[in-house]
Amino acid sequence: MDQITNTQKIGHSPARTGLRPTFVELPWNRCLQSVRGGYVDAVIDAAPRAEFLQGPASFSVYTNTFWVRDNDPLHAFDLPALQNYRIGLVNGYVYPKPLHDALRPPAYQIEYSVDDPANVMKLGYGRVDAIIGDYIATRVLAREHRLSLRALQPPHSFDRLYPSFNRNRADLHKRIDVAIATMIKEGFVDEIYHRRFGISLTDLIKAGPASR
Repeated sequence: MDQITNTQKIGHSPARTGLRPTFVELPWNRCLQSVRGGYVDAVIDAAPRAEFLQGPASFSVYTNTFWVRDNDPLHAFDLPALQNYRIGLVNGYVYPKPLHDALRPPAYQIEYSVDDPANVMKLGYGRVDAIIGDYIATRVLAREHRLSLRALQPPHSFDRLYPSFNRNRADLHKRIDVAIATMIKEGFVDEIYHRRFGISLTDLIKAGPASR
């Protein structure tokens, strides 16, 4: 989620869109600010935000999954049981209103990180007791850093994510949205997910959150 693309530069095969994007990694809030300011064309990917051009095609989701260290006594998602836990969130993310409203202090202690990797590292090294993190992204980060973390299933909810364009780039937004819709219809997005993560995007969504 911490990437920006300027679609006028060179990056990957333009087979579907005729475009060659360049991807630049930045902290999440800088990604958003750069798109707002028109310094880059789009951010990949963001939850629904009225300030950007988005969708309707979406090729990823962010599951609001609670994670704990492997030695934690909790083994399933139970929001009341997480009271008095220090819970890590990411600054600048838009969390679902029911989740945001539920995590009110003093029952829940919230600490913010600059991005998902920092949030995961905080949990792994005991600076927080739990985090909210995407199921796939957190699993990958935990494996890369050899952290013993456990997802509390099912996830609370999930957000569809969209390549999110500056409002002056409607032309680019339309071309890419059409390409994404075609990739979804042809099953290509599910194939990529299954090959990389062992589960298709369709099945990941069907697994279902605890509440929507």
